[in-house]
Amino acid sequence: MPTLFAVATDESIRASVGLVLRRRYEPDYRVADSGDVDDALRRLAEYRDAGEEVALVVASFRMPGCDGIPFLVAAHSLHPGAKRVLIIDVGDVSAAEDLSQALTLNLVDSYFGQPWASPEEELYPVVGEALRVWAREHQLRYDKAMIIDSKSGLGGARMRGWLERNSVATALWSTDDAEGRALLEAHAVDTDILPVVVLYNGTVLADPTDAELAEALGASTHPTRDRYDVAIVGAGPAGLAAAVYAGSEGLCAVVVEHDAVGGQAGTKLQDPQLSRLSVGVTRRRARGAGKSSGQSARRRVRHRPQRGCPTR
Repeated sequence: MPTLFAVATDESIRASVGLVLRRRYEPDYRVADSGDVDDALRRLAEYRDAGEEVALVVASFRMPGCDGIPFLVAAHSLHPGAKRVLIIDVGDVSAAEDLSQALTLNLVDSYFGQPWASPEEELYPVVGEALRVWAREHQLRYDKAMIIDSKSGLGGARMRGWLERNSVATALWSTDDAEGRALLEAHAVDTDILPVVVLYNGTVLADPTDAELAEALGASTHPTRDRYDVAIVGAGPAGLAAAVYAGSEGLCAVVVEHDAVGGQAGTKLQDPQLSRLSVGVTRRRARGAGKSSGQSARRRVRHRPQRGCPTR
């Protein structure tokens, strides 16, 4: 069972964080806490030596002897996959510069403030998002697309990257892998044309174009109207914002995107600008929020995939 580990030298903070984490997550995670930095690192090392997973490490920003950021750096060396969350005192403006630098340098993943009237304010949303990302990276998931390609093939890897950037869970198997051979046999597909894509609903596509794959997954690649008031090329942050504004003015807008909705927020592993957004906002949440807004009411996003087009 994965562990959620909280560290705070202030007893009231430690008790509060431990209580709310247990109340929400203990059926699926083991919750542990400590009021001493050295004890916390010792126990985290024991978990590592025992082969036990740590999904999340939460630490107070200010602690005697070792502040939260260097502690999370040390914890990361023990459990590189664990998400790192800081607890910031509300009103501690002196923490802003160190926090911004830590987020930019990927020393922490997110943060929330204390005290709180309800953990639903910040703690649960931030921790929930961190665990969602951790689970996507470390636990089994339902793949909506499974790609089989030759071991030396490049098309399958490129296709998988494009699908993942558009939030489609995708697995990539070689024709030499047992899983890949089993899929080919189950769907009676030969290896003359690769890559082969098997979708969640049983649809099989042999070396599909990006447009064919997008359409098979339900994406819209063609206009549904003869005329639009506004056409926006590029569904990056600026394009989505323009579409939202156009829709708010009663205009019918179409947004054409060749790669991934969200632009840099969808294609970059780390976007330093997103670290300046409000508490706990990640690139995927920012992209998702923009996508949802861009698809509402009178705004439509059209995927027009093109091979060879550079990503932003």
